[in-house]
Amino acid sequence: MIRKDLTIRYACGSYWIISTDVHLCTDASYHAPVMTNEAGYHIWNCLKKHFSIEETAETISGLYHISYENALQDTKEFILLLKQNGCMEGL
Repeated sequence: MIRKDLTIRYACGSYWIISTDVHLCTDASYHAPVMTNEAGYHIWNCLKKHFSIEETAETISGLYHISYENALQDTKEFILLLKQNGCMEGL
């Protein structure tokens, strides 16, 4: 599950995953913003709506007219990126 204190914003031609926590600068759990692209933005929104990995891949497949298998791989890679950057909780 994506951490509740995170949001995604568009700036400078990219999407950025950032914390909305006002204590961000003094908290030991601070994580730098994570940059992503438009596909990452759509995957993010699916995950925030509690879509399963499979439902997210189906959505991405339809949105970008790519195979389900490619969309599933992209979704899994994005989730790995989120995990590596501390954006997921309950793991």
